[in-house]
Amino acid sequence: MSKHREVKWKINAFSAETMPLDRLTRYLSELAALLGKPQQMHLLRVETGSTVPVLRIDEEFIPEIMQRSEEIRKGVAPLSSMQSYKRINKMLKEDSANASLIEIDGEKNAEIIPFPGISELPPLLKGVQQPGNVDGRLQRIGGAKPLVPIQLRTLDGGTISGCVAKRTLAKEIGKHLFEPIRLHGRGNWSLSAAGHWTMDSFHVDDYELLSDMPLLEVVSTLRSVKADWGDDPIRDILSEARD
Repeated sequence: MSKHREVKWKINAFSAETMPLDRLTRYLSELAALLGKPQQMHLLRVETGSTVPVLRIDEEFIPEIMQRSEEIRKGVAPLSSMQSYKRINKMLKEDSANASLIEIDGEKNAEIIPFPGISELPPLLKGVQQPGNVDGRLQRIGGAKPLVPIQLRTLDGGTISGCVAKRTLAKEIGKHLFEPIRLHGRGNWSLSAAGHWTMDSFHVDDYELLSDMPLLEVVSTLRSVKADWGDDPIRDILSEARD
C-alpha cells in the first residue's frame, strides 16, 4: 500500500453545512488543476467550521506538488496553473473570503499556498501587451461573438482559457479539436501586487499543429538518421535544451 499525506484547504466561505456542492466542486477542480496532479488527490472529508476539505495525496507525488506550490508563490508556475490560481482568488472575492492550503505534519500545520481572495491588492499594471505562443490540446472552441473563445488542455491536466480568434480563423482551428496545437498571437498581461504576471487574454493571429508522437518514438525515428548518437540521446537533447 502506497504511503500518503494529508493537506487541508481552509476556505473561509460559508461552512461545511452551507457550502453549495457545485461551488465546492469547482473550487476543488481548480485546486487540482493548479497543483497539476488531479489523479493523485483524493477527498477524504470536509471538516466543520469554515469549509475545510481534507485531501489525501500519494507520498511519491508530494515533492512535485511542493515544487508547484513554490512556483505559484513565486509566480513562475505554468500558465494553466497561474490561471487556476487567478480563478480561485476571483471566486473567493465573489464569496467575500480567502483561503489557505495547509500541510498536516503530525501536530504541526504549515501553510503551503495562501489565497488572499478578498484581501488581494489591486494589480500594479494592467493591459501589458506581449506577443507569444500558447501550447495545448484543443479542448473547446465556439461562441456567437465575433471573437470566438478557445480553450486548451495542458499535459498536466490544466486548462488555459482567455484565448480568442476571429471567426474565420476559429473555423480553421476548430477542425483540430482534441489535437495538440500551438497558438501564435498577442497576450494581455497584468502584474499583481505580489509581483506575479498573469495572462488576462490572448488574441490568436495564427496557429500550427504539434506532433502527437511520444518522445521515445521521436528518438527512435531520429535514430534512423545517420548521425553520431550517444548512449542516452534523450538526456543529451534535454541537456542541450537547458544550455
